Parts: sequence; structure tokens; C-alpha cells
Amino acid sequence: ITHTTHLSASITQAGFYNIVGGQFTCSITTSNAPIGAEYEFFQTSSAGNFLFHSGSGITLISKDGNLKLVGQGSAATLKKVDTSTFPLIGDLTS
Repeated sequence: ITHTTHLSASITQAGFYNIVGGQFTCSITTSNAPIGAEYEFFQTSSAGNFLFHSGSGITLISKDGNLKLVGQGSAATLKKVDTSTFPLIGDLTS
């Protein structure tokens, strides 16, 4: 799925390869996506850094708390492992 605006980690993006620009944000909130839902992200734009943002009551776990894709060509995977817990792994920066 190619995104041209901000998005959320919802059931509609789960299981897809999400192509994003550096000027956008993924909001992570409680959703109807099942536990085990996985989201892949790939940044194609050289402008900016795609940002992951967690809503109230959400635990977003990433190495060193990094929440942005490094830049063009960077990728990350987000997985829902509990009702409100999402590990984030990939080419991330602060």
C-alpha cells in the first residue's frame, strides 16, 4: 500500500508492505487489529524521517527508544503482541 498521508496501525494496514514518505506519521493506538498483526514499512522519500507515534495507554518498544526511520531506503516492522504492546524493529533513529 502506498500512503500519501498520515496513517494509523489499524486492521487495514496489517499484513501489508506499507510504502511511506518521510513527512508522514504512523499513529499507534488501540485498534481492532488482532494480536499478532504485523506491519511492514519502507520509506521511499529522501525528505524527512517517517515517525511512529504511540497513543495513550500504548507501550511501544524499540531499541534505545528510537521512533523514526533513518531515511530513504529504511524499513521497519511493527507487531502487535498484546492488546496495547507493540515492538518496533528496523533501521531506526531518534
